[in-house]
Amino acid sequence: PHQGDNHQGNPLDGGWYDAGDFVKFGLPLGFTVYTLLKGYDVFPEGYDDNRTWNYQTSPDGIPDILNEVKVATDYLIKAVISQNTVVMDVGDAFQDHQVWSDGYGASSARTVYTATGADVPGLYAAALALMSQLYEPYDADYAQTCLDKAKQAYGFCSSHKNLSTNFQTDPGNGNKPYYDTDTWQDKMACGAVELYRATDNESYLDDAKTLMAEVGQHYAAVGYASCGDLAGFELYRLGETVLANPWLSDVNYAVSNRVVDCSGGSCQLVDGACVVVNWGVAGNAANAAFSAALAYMVKGDNKYRDFVYQQVKWVAGLSPFSRSWITRYGTSAPQNPHHRNDANSSVNLVGGIVSGPTANVDYMDPAKADTYQWTFSDNVALYENTEVAIDYNAGAIGALAFIRYYESATCERIDQALNAEPEQVDFTAVSAVSISATLENSNDWSVVLTGRQSGATKSFSGTGSSISKTWEGGADQGSFQPGEMVDISLEVDGVCGYHQGRTSTSILLQQLKEQAFRDSDVLVDDFEDNNFANEMGGDWEGFSDKSDSVAGGKSSTPYLSLTDNGRDESKGLRFRMTASSGAERPYAGVRTYFTSSGESTSLGLVKSVVFDVNPSSDNTVFRVEFEQSDIDDGAYFGHDVTAHSADAWQRVRLSSDHFEQPDWTGGDQSFRLDKIRAFRFIVYDGSASITVDNLHMEDLDLGAPVLSFGGPRTAEPHSFSMRGGAIEYMLPVSRFGEAPAEVRIVDLCGRTVYHRFAENASAQEAIHISTTAFAAGTYVLTCTVDGTPAGQPHRFAVSR
Repeated sequence: PHQGDNHQGNPLDGGWYDAGDFVKFGLPLGFTVYTLLKGYDVFPEGYDDNRTWNYQTSPDGIPDILNEVKVATDYLIKAVISQNTVVMDVGDAFQDHQVWSDGYGASSARTVYTATGADVPGLYAAALALMSQLYEPYDADYAQTCLDKAKQAYGFCSSHKNLSTNFQTDPGNGNKPYYDTDTWQDKMACGAVELYRATDNESYLDDAKTLMAEVGQHYAAVGYASCGDLAGFELYRLGETVLANPWLSDVNYAVSNRVVDCSGGSCQLVDGACVVVNWGVAGNAANAAFSAALAYMVKGDNKYRDFVYQQVKWVAGLSPFSRSWITRYGTSAPQNPHHRNDANSSVNLVGGIVSGPTANVDYMDPAKADTYQWTFSDNVALYENTEVAIDYNAGAIGALAFIRYYESATCERIDQALNAEPEQVDFTAVSAVSISATLENSNDWSVVLTGRQSGATKSFSGTGSSISKTWEGGADQGSFQPGEMVDISLEVDGVCGYHQGRTSTSILLQQLKEQAFRDSDVLVDDFEDNNFANEMGGDWEGFSDKSDSVAGGKSSTPYLSLTDNGRDESKGLRFRMTASSGAERPYAGVRTYFTSSGESTSLGLVKSVVFDVNPSSDNTVFRVEFEQSDIDDGAYFGHDVTAHSADAWQRVRLSSDHFEQPDWTGGDQSFRLDKIRAFRFIVYDGSASITVDNLHMEDLDLGAPVLSFGGPRTAEPHSFSMRGGAIEYMLPVSRFGEAPAEVRIVDLCGRTVYHRFAENASAQEAIHISTTAFAAGTYVLTCTVDGTPAGQPHRFAVSR
């Protein structure tokens, strides 16, 4: 029908009619095309290829949904005449609605309305840009045409950033618009984000972000009037999660506040439905379900999944609901849809979602939906109940695809997300942290805790579907640090992508249980001698950018005082460090030397630094560093510390393996424990007032040559040795026969300096490694056999 539709000689035949009439309304049409494509874009596993384009029974290698949508995009390509002219509607709605007959004899040209704003063209741009991506595997030329037209439609938007002013109105209904919208930014944002995905042109992404920042909540269901849900979803997938907040808030609002819970009476017609309007309840419920399906894919929250199932079942009349709102689907389905071809020809419309029940009120308040008198009559003349429309079906298809995808997925789901309580833990007040999660199926799992600052780790593992563990603050490797965030991750093979967000959480470690000093901890200073010299004869002193004559330096040199308020009523060292702006990199700190002369020396193989600290305020941040004589830009290896609780002593242990240079380092130096001049507390920003006591260093061996094997020994004590600038390493014996072995040596910055892979290494094979090319510094040798760690790491150092 209507083969003669054109605009100034440009053909406009084809496409889809809007509802029970023969008008082509651009606003719902653009939304419908884009929504149908978005369903396939996100849930391709939910769609089939059963038929050819002309509905024969054999597949043609193209998903049926794309064959169907191509009917519409063929028309949209015509409707985007140029960057200056975009067709909005075809057909005078008031005149067409006066004709109640089938459309098969209609061929004359009809009235055409062109867009004057960015609303309809924005949806056209989104639909065509997405089609260009999805259809490219089947017809690259057609995909390119879609992309070219999408750019033209978006170009029109860019020069018409306003609402269209010529939406058609109904003279018989107080000149109210047949379709309209209050926003153009959300439509243009949909076009921008899809053009970015199709082209990787960052300007489109910038536009989408700017536009969506102007789009708030709509408190309804996604539809032609408010389609920011779709742009919000795509921006979330692109990492712009904040811009998706209005969309997710709307979904949450629908799930929590828009579902009718009706105890009896006429509201039984909408019991269980997400009701946001008085007219088009069924279509809106289906569209709301689709938006919730998208939310599930990025948040993984089962409340979204359950909402999708509930709304789809309500629309289809599936248990626990009994009334179908889909034409000729089920015994209770509408049989008399308000559609001219169904009523006036042999066509029997199947699968169209009708408007559904209506309430006879002038103003519909969804919050009071359960108090209204709802009616429905399967009468072709009552368009308020029985009219079908393309936008009613749009979201339903995607929601069904989600259900098919969800039920066919083979990945592992997390029924209850990983949880840790309390979120802020003080181990001096509580005994343990409770860690829990629930898998959908029994599976092997592990839970790993990692300190963000300390790098310390603790692991639990097991098999089953229920996970319940307690953590008492200990570590398998390293030592956790008070004041740091501890990240907790659940590791299970094959977790569904939409549940990855349920596999991680974090807690703030406020305070650890008191841990006694180790036998290997060597005292540097406990201040009991009541002077500023440490146990090695080196002095404590304050320093700053100003005292060091740094250009622009304004930071005051800290004043040191010995106090009787040390740990356990002993002596301690009190000072305040304040970095004042002025220098390019302001600093102020306190340090102690390891020799009376202040010259550099070797500390041996120091594994960790441990000290007691008492801050004057909560969340005091400072840094500890080893001052290394061969680093000349001040970017010393160190570790950031947060002392959480004011006026409370806390013991901090820092593994030297996790000492790092700051980001502003200008060199590529190695951490050399044989070139240490001083140990220091420092701030580069703000101030910190602290008291320190009982500074120790594990395995401190002042002046010792850093040449021999250090670190934990393996069950085979002779597997590692260093002589004359060479390492002899023998693969651990007894557990391995011939197997692929990998030996790696890294420095304390994590850089690999030696790597060897042997396909069939013998357990008795000795590997000889020359260290003559190694820079002076500390290193770690590790070995894996057939992917399994073999023995403990070997820690050693080289000096020159």
